[in-house]
Formats: sequence, structure tokens, C-alpha cells
Amino acid sequence: MNFNEFVNEVKDNIKLFLPRDYENAEVSTMECHKLNRAYTGLMVRKEGEMLTPTINLNQLYEAYKAQPGVTMETVCRKIADIVIEAPIQVDLKAILNYEDVKDKLFIRV
Repeated sequence: MNFNEFVNEVKDNIKLFLPRDYENAEVSTMECHKLNRAYTGLMVRKEGEMLTPTINLNQLYEAYKAQPGVTMETVCRKIADIVIEAPIQVDLKAILNYEDVKDKLFIRV
């Protein structure tokens, strides 16, 4: 299986491994750039959520290829675990209001 087939397989089947409240979730991929590297990121956004973790499909594909016993079911279960365990609960209004966060800001060198 090549990388594009892997990505399509994950996108088409990930909802089968997620709880029922994800049945209307939006599944999308996008090219991500981080630390001078690019990767294909998978996002599963549940209805009403503004943020979601971005899962590095390139890393998962390399692990899939390197371990002959790993199945697509195993990969999808791993992704589902990440999606379920990492809900991002952020109050964007609090972050965007300078007066509320000015005492918590710092400079990192």
C-alpha cells in the first residue's frame, strides 16, 4: 500500500473506530509544516468543536510499513485513541483578551 492509499484508507474508516458522538465529525487532511518538515496531518473535528489535534500520518505510515504485523485496524484504533483522549478544551475568548492573560505571558528564549 502506498502513502496515498494509506491516507484514503484512514480517512474512509476512522469513524468506524470512534464513539457514536463522532458519527457526524468532519474528517480532513492537510499539509502541515513544522520545524522545517512537512507532513500530512489528519484532523477529526466533532460537531461543535473549534479545535482538534493534528495527527501526523507520515509517522504512522512509516511505522505501518516497518512492522509487518501491524494492520490498518491497529492504525485506526491508535488514531481513535488519540482523538478521544486529546480533546482540546480551550476558551478562546480568554486567550484573546489581553487583560485576562497579560500576567500569564512570558518570553521564552
